[in-house]
Amino acid sequence: MTTKICSNCQQPFDLTDEHLGFYKKLEVPEPTHCPDCRQQRRLAWCNERKLYKRECDLTHKPILSCYTPDVTFPVYYVKEWWSDKWDPISFGQEYDFAKPFFDQWANLNKKVPRSSLNVSYSSLENSEYVNYAGNLKNCYLIFDTDYSRDCYYGYTVNKSTNAVDCLKVNGCEICYECIDCNNCYNLKFGINCRNCNDSWFLKNCIGCNNCFGCANLERKQFCMYNQQLTQEEYKKKIAEINTGSFSTMVGLKQYVRSAYLSFPNKDMRGFQNENCTGDGLFNCKDTQDSYDCLHCHECKHCYSMSFGTKTSHDIYQFGENIECCYENTVIGYGGFNLKFSHTCNMGNNNLSYCQDCMGSKNCFGCIGLRHKQYCILNKQYTEEKYNELLPQIIEQMTRTGEWGEYFPIQLSNFAYNQTTAQEYYPLTREQALEKGYKWLDDDKKEFRPGTCQAPDDINQTQDLITNETLACTTCGKNYKIIPQELKFYKQIPLPIPQRCPDCRHMDRMYMRNPRHLWNRVCAKCNTAIKTTYAPEKPDIVYCEKCYLETIG
Repeated sequence: MTTKICSNCQQPFDLTDEHLGFYKKLEVPEPTHCPDCRQQRRLAWCNERKLYKRECDLTHKPILSCYTPDVTFPVYYVKEWWSDKWDPISFGQEYDFAKPFFDQWANLNKKVPRSSLNVSYSSLENSEYVNYAGNLKNCYLIFDTDYSRDCYYGYTVNKSTNAVDCLKVNGCEICYECIDCNNCYNLKFGINCRNCNDSWFLKNCIGCNNCFGCANLERKQFCMYNQQLTQEEYKKKIAEINTGSFSTMVGLKQYVRSAYLSFPNKDMRGFQNENCTGDGLFNCKDTQDSYDCLHCHECKHCYSMSFGTKTSHDIYQFGENIECCYENTVIGYGGFNLKFSHTCNMGNNNLSYCQDCMGSKNCFGCIGLRHKQYCILNKQYTEEKYNELLPQIIEQMTRTGEWGEYFPIQLSNFAYNQTTAQEYYPLTREQALEKGYKWLDDDKKEFRPGTCQAPDDINQTQDLITNETLACTTCGKNYKIIPQELKFYKQIPLPIPQRCPDCRHMDRMYMRNPRHLWNRVCAKCNTAIKTTYAPEKPDIVYCEKCYLETIG
């Protein structure tokens, strides 16, 4: 075990023998930043949820993009970016050993065109307002989502239908305001539930039907606030609740969430794990300090990784058969020995400091390459020349302190408050600018008085509301109610939201625990546990053994 001091936040962090062995295997230096600061640096390169109208710099047609109109590099509509109408190699530049690597890479970054969105455009049907997405139909403002239809205002909503205002759900249908739920039907306001149907306000429930305001139940029906009722009693009480009233629902949410505090929580959310720490882990083995991961093996400090990630550290998002990767964001569909790279997918091998490269191998510091090899700063070399230059570049970067560091936040293509970093590591405008990060001020045109006020009751809501502009009651930002969304609310029934999609998203984010581990003891047996529940939180936390003894 080695203890180091983070060069960014000045806090100590530990490196285990497993860490040190991994760095030696991948031939990278020990990190200078702690895990949180490394993650913050990576997230500051990811704009997943902010979309802008601008012009395609190739066709000059109007497009939707994750890049603002004032970025320095050209932005092409997705289909045009993938076309043969431009050649990434034409932007290649000679490596200059008299200049730092990041300065040279920043120069290349200003010139190479970028795709307007990170989407599988040919698999999208009537789903223009999405990003980090594919295989969608009739979806709107959905992000990090695949294989879904008729879903709106969500993040990580996979294989789902008619899921609205949801966060991290899979295989769900007709669900609203659900968080961390799987294979649920007609569930409203569910948290960490599986296989639950026709229910409201459930937390930590499995296989429950026709239940309301319950926690920690398994295979129950006709329960209200964890009290067993007859079918007739249950239906009568539900009929007395006006779920279409906004004021009624606000009161119910406050009451139910307060009631949840009397029920214990499992120290780590997940199942079928072996020797793992973190939260939201499923079918993982020997995976430490990782979060929202599926089928990961021998991983550390990984986040939102799925479907076969092996022997990798410090990765944010995607996965699907990658191995021996370190310090990357959004990599997947196969990949081996990827280091310090961003959005490099589809069978890449042996890439370092690359972005938006597909199906390439043995490349360094490149942007936008497709099916290339032996390139440095987008310049093509022979295999022999590449192998001669690469050790010299790494030696120079080692001297300048660049080798082993991810791209600096100051070079990010996005303002800090556009990125996912602001959700997990929020900064004020003043704090961001003091650190040299970019900041994007609000567009005043998006904060005008609403043309009408949202009615309290869905029964009082006319179809013409879809022609109006509403103003968020929290931040004042304008938003719209789209026709298919209004139809969904009327069918449930539910009131139309009085807050903008961004504020609603952040509400759901705050309801999840932070991606950080604390040492606590089980509130029942006093066994030492590591958990994402901070010691000062009022929640009751049990070890897995004690928790399983209480549910029923």
